[in-house]
Amino acid sequence: MFASLKLKFHLVLLSSMLLSACDFVDWRTGNSSEQVIQGSAIKGVLSSAIVSAYHYQEAPLSPELIDIQRSNTAGRFQFAISDAQRQDPRPILIQVSADENTRMICDLSAGCTDQTTNAWVGYGEQVQLNDDFQLLGLAVQNASGEIEANISAISHLVVATALNLPNGLSRNNIETAKAWVADSFNLNNDPLLVSSIDVSNPTSIESASNDSLTSSILSASFLELSQSDAWINAETTINTIPLTDILETASALADSLEGLLSENQLASAQAIQAHASSLSDENGQLSIRSMPEDMSVNEGESFYFRVGANSSNPISYRWFKNGTELNTNNPIYGKSSASLSDSGNYQVIVSDGQQSIYSSAVSLWVNEISTPLAITSQPESKTLVAGENLVLSVTLNQTEAAVQWQRNGSLIPNSNGNTLLLSNVQPEDAGQYRAVISFQNSLLYSHFANVTITNGASPVSLLEQPDSLTLVSGQTATFSVEAFGDGYLRYQWYKDGSAISAATTKQLIIENISASDQAAYHVTVSNSTGAISSNRASLTVLSDALSLEFIEQPQSSSLFVGDSTVLSVRASNVTNYSYQWYKDGLAIHGANSASYSIDTATLDDTGTYYAELTSQLGILVSNSALISVEEKASLALSWAMPTERENGEPLTPSEIYGYRLEFGDSASNLDQSIDIVGANNTQYTLNDLRPGSVFLRIATIDSDGVTGRFSATIEVDLP
Repeated sequence: MFASLKLKFHLVLLSSMLLSACDFVDWRTGNSSEQVIQGSAIKGVLSSAIVSAYHYQEAPLSPELIDIQRSNTAGRFQFAISDAQRQDPRPILIQVSADENTRMICDLSAGCTDQTTNAWVGYGEQVQLNDDFQLLGLAVQNASGEIEANISAISHLVVATALNLPNGLSRNNIETAKAWVADSFNLNNDPLLVSSIDVSNPTSIESASNDSLTSSILSASFLELSQSDAWINAETTINTIPLTDILETASALADSLEGLLSENQLASAQAIQAHASSLSDENGQLSIRSMPEDMSVNEGESFYFRVGANSSNPISYRWFKNGTELNTNNPIYGKSSASLSDSGNYQVIVSDGQQSIYSSAVSLWVNEISTPLAITSQPESKTLVAGENLVLSVTLNQTEAAVQWQRNGSLIPNSNGNTLLLSNVQPEDAGQYRAVISFQNSLLYSHFANVTITNGASPVSLLEQPDSLTLVSGQTATFSVEAFGDGYLRYQWYKDGSAISAATTKQLIIENISASDQAAYHVTVSNSTGAISSNRASLTVLSDALSLEFIEQPQSSSLFVGDSTVLSVRASNVTNYSYQWYKDGLAIHGANSASYSIDTATLDDTGTYYAELTSQLGILVSNSALISVEEKASLALSWAMPTERENGEPLTPSEIYGYRLEFGDSASNLDQSIDIVGANNTQYTLNDLRPGSVFLRIATIDSDGVTGRFSATIEVDLP
């Protein structure tokens, strides 16, 4: 069963052979880079139906979704396919399914039953479908080279019949299924190339061809059957349908339409009625409606004989070859690969418990191929690094055979020959590759070669190193490393240089440690490019009888605003531990090391400080240290503006630029100075002075920038 959407059908009689390269539509005949699939979904008209297009593949059963669309109110839809999709040899399977938005026009004159409400709906009105409803069909190429997808109950029957034959949707099976369906319903043309119409719409009937009218009347008659589980799972085939019931329903519909039909169309409707009547006239008695036909095939090709029979009783089938009964009870007899010994005369006896009828005898000719095509060596799966060259080869027993390579089911342009070479491959070149071999009308597929492309592997680097540990006996030691590198990373831990058994993960855990575990530990990490070793981390194991005490305590100090200080502690037995500093009994956020720094003191830093140490040996609280922070002193100064020079001459304010004040902590060390601009600025305050003596002197600066004689030095004591 497909793992996408609601493609629910399963296949019976599965074969190990791959899907024949029937190229049911030979897309390679297209010239443009894009082509459109035009389609319709009518049984009656299916509007807003989900229409999915797949490239179908029998083995492995993994259809590849091409696109999803919705049908319009007329049941029409279209898909655009690329040149690569057109060249793909796999058939394009079309699935029409329903959801709550999907509606179908009732196309039975007697009316229909809404599948979701069980309400009766009149002819030409819309009904809602269950969400497990589905119709299948195929994209086919018409005589004009256009691609069509005419989806109806007839197309579904063709696909289901082919699917239930060995090799599934191969060219031979599809052609066989089309012939059987056409034979059973007396159809004149390819049933997949005939589009259906809305038989409830007089305008559609007026312009319909005879083939379209016949196909539409027949398709409408499948309404009840299309709701069965066997139909939904594609188990209903041309050999299992109740043909008489279908034709009787079609005959009744054709009769109701007679007033709308032209003279030419009337002949088609009457042909349906005649076909139904011929089956009814038999009154349920056994009859053969279609005989097997002679066949000629090559070695290795498939062949199928089929007989069509009717009876009101269960029918059994006995096939004979050259007079010898074959072990089968089926209206179909055949093989997916013919051999020379299958040549002969075949006949089937059809019985219904009351009478038996012999079919006509038919012949099968199997044409000998001198040496059947065979693969002697298969392409092998590979893993490459981006930039390398991919080389795949297949060896055959026929040197004249033609070889074409595929990737993920799509043909690779210019890839003919037994060897495929792709240079400088990139990750997008990854996929499943196989060879398609053809020789004397025989076709063969190689095994799939899975090709994986990786980017160039980067070497291992260590993002985090293991840390040294000091622990108490009985505890658990954990060393860890964080590494980066492409590919699979391998780890190996060492103790004093010797590999530790089974220590092959990113963490090394040693439980219940003892003195014997005290050592240096490291790890090597490796990938395909090589290995790297971590730093060595030591494990120190302390006796659990040790006590813990501080050998360094925090010290009290007095500070001025702007000063700095560091408070520190140190324990006697250093193990793995944590710190927390407190001020006035409250934990300081982020103060979690052995020291606590006050970088630029403020008055708010005044308080009592202590540290708490937590380790495997317990909790230890330090002494308290008092930190006091005071503001520095200020000194307000004033002086009189001079009015005369040193020689007694008058001095005007305009001749004074300002004053120079020098000060320091001794009379001989006046190492600081301040220039005060303006003759009238005769006051100044010095801030941030430490307590103690400060020595000062002052001089004028004239308008030429010349400093005059300094005053006598004075001393001021600051508290």
